[in-house]
Amino acid sequence: MALCVVVSILLAACAVDTTPRINSFNVERVLDQADKVSLSANVSDPNNDLKLVVIRWGDGSTEEITSNFSAIGLTHSYSEVNKTYTVEIEAEDLLAAKVKDAKQIGVSSIARSCQKITEIEFCYDVEPDLLTAKVSVKAFDNTLYEETLSASMPSVEFLIPIAGPIGQAKVKLTGDFSASGGENAVRVQVFACAFGLICTGEIANERFIF
Repeated sequence: MALCVVVSILLAACAVDTTPRINSFNVERVLDQADKVSLSANVSDPNNDLKLVVIRWGDGSTEEITSNFSAIGLTHSYSEVNKTYTVEIEAEDLLAAKVKDAKQIGVSSIARSCQKITEIEFCYDVEPDLLTAKVSVKAFDNTLYEETLSASMPSVEFLIPIAGPIGQAKVKLTGDFSASGGENAVRVQVFACAFGLICTGEIANERFIF
């Protein structure tokens, strides 16, 4: 009986997965630069024998990382914009066990931009087709709201907290997309809200052209 227990323990030990692990992996556009993206990743290995992490940027170029696997940080510039790239990460340990992940990133000729509007920060990032805009709004307390505007869904509105006696505001985002190659724009309107959900007074009205 004791022998069976020992064998079971040994078998369980042999069954432990020692494959490298990608704990986090993110790719995003770099602020105010049309052709550049940033990559961050955290990779580990149960046996602590991680040998190599390879980044494939999707345009034929690669980078190899051999240290500091828990805090990988890279930037990359693309020679061609208005395209969507698949960025791949692959980790390998000394036993040749591998794991990989991939994310797509759209690189437009329009730079990712941010601007402060009253107490909120508004950022927009245009997709390569120029008919989709990813929009993020950060409130004064750092609460982040992210939305996607497109020709099929050109408007969205939501409430955010703001400082002062008003307490909250309504943000309305409206996209104006031209399929014929004309001017595109995103309008940001901020309304003061009083007595709960009564939002009437316009605090800000900005239009961003791309």
